[in-house]
Amino acid sequence: NAPDIVYVIKHDERNEELRYSLRSLANVPHRRVWMAGYRPSWVSSTVGHIPVPRMGSKFASSTANLRAACLHAGVTEEFYFFHDDNFVMRPMPDGIPVFHRGRVADVEASYLRRGIRSRYFRGLRETRDLILREGISDDPISYELHTPLPVRKGPMLAALELGRGLDTLHKRTLYGN
Repeated sequence: NAPDIVYVIKHDERNEELRYSLRSLANVPHRRVWMAGYRPSWVSSTVGHIPVPRMGSKFASSTANLRAACLHAGVTEEFYFFHDDNFVMRPMPDGIPVFHRGRVADVEASYLRRGIRSRYFRGLRETRDLILREGISDDPISYELHTPLPVRKGPMLAALELGRGLDTLHKRTLYGN
C-alpha cells in the first residue's frame, strides 16, 4: 500500500511552486494527496483538505498543520510530509528516502561561523537541548532539510507533544532522532 502525501500549506491563494510540486507527484507512488492548513481554490477537490486556522508564526502554523494531519483518520499511518516547493524530479519507484544535514553540532557551528543568530537558530539549539535532556541521542542529527520526509503518525505526534513548549521546534530533527 502506497502512503499518502501531506502538504503543510500556508494561507496563500497564489502559489506557483505548489502547482509544479503537485505535477511532480507523478514521479512517486502514493495513494492520496492532502493539504493541511489551506487549500487554494484552484486545487482539485480530489485533493483532501484538513482545514487548520492560522497560528501566530509560520513555525506554529506548520506544526499545527502537521499535528492535524497526524490526527486525521483519513491520512495513512505512514505518509510523505511535503512543502509546497518540494519537487520530485525523477521517478522514485521505491518511495522517498530520508535525508539529513549531518550532526546538529556541525550545523550549529556553521551558523555561528556565519554570524547567524535567528529565531530558527535558537530553535535548533532548543531542540538539540531537548534531545540531550531527554536522553534521545547524545549526538543528534539534523533533519531540517527542505525535502519530503517519510513520516509515521504515532512517532511524529509523540515528537510534537515532547516539543510542545518550544517556540521554534525543529520538528523534523526531533522526530528523526
